[in-house]
Amino acid sequence: MNEPIHRQPRHRRRKGVVVQLTERDEKVLHALVRFRLARTSDLIRYGFNQVRRDTAATRIRRLFDSGYLAVLPPERGSENVYRIGPLGKRYLAESGIEIGRVPRGHREHHLSIVETWIAISALEDIALERCLPDWELRGEFSVSELHVVPDLFMLARVGSDLYPIAVEVDCGTESQAVLYRKLETYRSLWGKAPGLFGWERFGIAVACYATFRRAALGSALKKAWVVPHVLWVAPESPSSALHKLFAELRPPLTASPYAKGSLCEAPK
Repeated sequence: MNEPIHRQPRHRRRKGVVVQLTERDEKVLHALVRFRLARTSDLIRYGFNQVRRDTAATRIRRLFDSGYLAVLPPERGSENVYRIGPLGKRYLAESGIEIGRVPRGHREHHLSIVETWIAISALEDIALERCLPDWELRGEFSVSELHVVPDLFMLARVGSDLYPIAVEVDCGTESQAVLYRKLETYRSLWGKAPGLFGWERFGIAVACYATFRRAALGSALKKAWVVPHVLWVAPESPSSALHKLFAELRPPLTASPYAKGSLCEAPK
């Protein structure tokens, strides 16, 4: 009689696994520092785009078993959610990289911001020159400078044109009143100094992860009509929506006069 096969629980490390980091592994670790948390599918899409999914998943599992990654307590029916592990922290600390804490609030919203960030960075015809998520914006700027905090603020380049975009991610977990207030602030900043992080002309892009809110989000955006805006329903590609927004933002923009802080380069 065959012996039953005992599977290793996905939140427990296999003992004795040693990994020699590859360039791809290092890229994933550096990205995860900025993401703070990411699902298995996020890491695969970001770091293993040209690799078979099962091969990529096996490599991520080895990075976990060896201690470079850590996993949050798993939820039944959900993907693993990873953060930097103890060996990963040690490796990154040797390069002078500080590991930030995981932001408080809805985990699902945070992970959707990461998913949106990766989806935009993966578009072949759009280059992200700068991209700061909510948690990095709060670290870069003082409270007095943060009139509004986008879920993502990005500088997207298409050819020689550069476009500043505030990205909002809606999962249906936040009160619509919060979005209304943010849109009103965007409207009040548009077209006048100092604008949004020094940009007087900018666009708003909303990624909708809760389809039942699509109509309400569309109505809310109309109230901020002065600001060019678009909405798409995830997981659809944001490409068409963003190019529509870029068309509304032309002519090309000049460099931002805002000099304080560093808008860190986005993962690519």
